[in-house]
Amino acid sequence: MIASLFKYAPVQVFSALSLFVLISIHSRFLVPEEYGLLAILLVFSEGARSVLIQWINSCLLRFYSAMDIDDKAALISQSTRWLIFFLVLSSFVIAALMLVFSLFSFVNFIAVYILLISKSVYLYLIECTRVKEKSSIYRRVVLTQSILVMCVTFIALNWHANIVVAILSLASSYFISILIVGFKMDLSVRLSVDHHKEVISYGMPFMLSGLIGILATRSDRLLIASITNLEQAGLYSAVNNLLMGVMSIVFMIVALPLYPELTKIVEDRQSLYRRHKTYSGILLALTLPSLVGICLIAPVFIDVFLGESYHEIDLRILYLISFSAWLINIKGHYFDHGFQFIFKTKWMPAITSFILLVQVTLSIIFIPQYGALGAAGCLAIAFTIGALCSLFIGIQLGYKYPFPQELHKTLISTMVMSATIYYFLDKLDGFIAISKLLILVSIGLLSYLSAHIILNSFLIRSQFKVWRR
Repeated sequence: MIASLFKYAPVQVFSALSLFVLISIHSRFLVPEEYGLLAILLVFSEGARSVLIQWINSCLLRFYSAMDIDDKAALISQSTRWLIFFLVLSSFVIAALMLVFSLFSFVNFIAVYILLISKSVYLYLIECTRVKEKSSIYRRVVLTQSILVMCVTFIALNWHANIVVAILSLASSYFISILIVGFKMDLSVRLSVDHHKEVISYGMPFMLSGLIGILATRSDRLLIASITNLEQAGLYSAVNNLLMGVMSIVFMIVALPLYPELTKIVEDRQSLYRRHKTYSGILLALTLPSLVGICLIAPVFIDVFLGESYHEIDLRILYLISFSAWLINIKGHYFDHGFQFIFKTKWMPAITSFILLVQVTLSIIFIPQYGALGAAGCLAIAFTIGALCSLFIGIQLGYKYPFPQELHKTLISTMVMSATIYYFLDKLDGFIAISKLLILVSIGLLSYLSAHIILNSFLIRSQFKVWRR
């Protein structure tokens, strides 16, 4: 499984770096009030995509690998028809959301809808290349989009810095990448009735869960903007977007290549548990030090990627959002697997509804008094409870979550990394922010990898011998 990571990991790392740069560009060209409005408009786009479109990708990932050739073609055909239908439907959803929040204008609507179409089609097509195991095309397209989004956004905002230009710059990077992917299919191929029912019964809970999930993870920005002001919403959204995006990409480095491998052996429970143990171990080995490292270098992190306008942000907000982002992804990329593998996805909307209820209730109480800090704390509490609920309910339903492989070695290595970074933090005060960040990341990475090599985690020394051959 470790070898499979290298199919996609390099471009995922570059994609993460491009996200850093993109948010840095936005935060430097847009003042916090503008960034707050941009964040709200992007919530509308992401909300419609997460609810109406993302479930299609989830079904594709879950079922494609285990189907025969004819059924695979039928699934692609059917999922494409669903994509077209729900993209049309999403135009009404976005317009309604803008009207409800008194943000509707024809220009804003067109920009947000174009972004939704471009991103939805782009993500669908690269998922198709992934399930078809066309890794070279996937790498080329993701790399191209990552470069384009940085270059186009910088040039466009340097020419004319406003929210619509920022949104259309994002959309253009997706459209150009779509042309590179290319796609040919026969839309007339139909799924069998049994397969159609199976896919729908699996996917509909994802749609409902997506609706509730987007409310749970994005409602904090809307509440901050409504209860306080757009400036606080902008400060909070910049940090939230940066950390949520980065943590999602770190998790995807593992989930992207390895989750399809798990779906191929769902019927063989012993093999599934064994592979899931390795999967969860690798997942934590990559994400746990990322969480700790971001928290340790938080001041430098903000200075480099967000700039002077965001220096006033309370670091406790960053710590809480980092932890929340980690929990959200642990729930989605590990605990929720229990429901998916035993076809109990109908439980997912109920758990997400409970998370939303807790998060909104606490937010209404604490945001008026504590502002963005209150929102971050409520998010952390809600998703701590939600992650634990997913774990315990999954166990009660009959899925035996394997204990992550080599977790003790990951914890030891993370402590070594933390001590090393902490030792060097004060000794680099004379360096400029970008140099300090690069040095600290390099030191942390080197110390973490060295500890794992010494402990021979995941038999890594044997892997070195294989690679040398």
